[in-house]
Amino acid sequence: MSRNYRIHCLIAGAVRTLVQMNPAVFPILVFCLEEGERRILVDTGAPDPALLSHALAQIGVQPSDIDTVILTHLHFDHCANTELFPTARFIVQRKEWEYAHDPVISQRSIYDPELIGMVGERNLVLVEDNYEVAEGVALHLVPGHTPGQQAVSVSTVAGTYVLAGDLFGTFFNINPAKHELLDLTGNRIPIQVLPEQDFYPPDIHTDINDFYESANKLLKISGSRDRIIPSHDPTLPDKVFPTD
Repeated sequence: MSRNYRIHCLIAGAVRTLVQMNPAVFPILVFCLEEGERRILVDTGAPDPALLSHALAQIGVQPSDIDTVILTHLHFDHCANTELFPTARFIVQRKEWEYAHDPVISQRSIYDPELIGMVGERNLVLVEDNYEVAEGVALHLVPGHTPGQQAVSVSTVAGTYVLAGDLFGTFFNINPAKHELLDLTGNRIPIQVLPEQDFYPPDIHTDINDFYESANKLLKISGSRDRIIPSHDPTLPDKVFPTD
């Protein structure tokens, strides 16, 4: 019997970047999966344990309530604050763990050796594609942004949702026909419409062919673009999926 999880989108920081040469501020998001008494955390944000603890407290969750942490990949804004969860198991794709110790030059600055070392001190479980975390929650290898990026499929009452990690940063990556983004400051950012594209890759990627294969894989798993959740979209903080 499948489980019916609820997915809480929590803001645990912010990052400044450029979108088609326009400055923008995007949230650093973590996701708490809730079903009955179970709480699973997807990603742990950038270094700010107080902010992450506060984000969890806003939905009535303490770090000690989390028994499983899934890290979609090991960039610094997704794998910090692991000290908050000393008894939880941490789940990372084996390919990501290996790559994080010797990334390409262009990504070395976003793999923090100290943070990765702290992940290694936890109860670390290295897995392969299509790993079942719990009934209703599974992990899928989706290279492109990084070679070991994983996505999380989640069974809900409204069907299977997918947490895409940084394979998709915003809804624009999922639907390139969008023509505007609204960042965390309320700044409206016009973006080039790309109606000929099925998906639009993130600015940081290691293999563009892998990206497109992974994007189509997630669409097949979810069954709908409407059930794919990106990792940094400014509209997501405090949302819960499926919506009431």
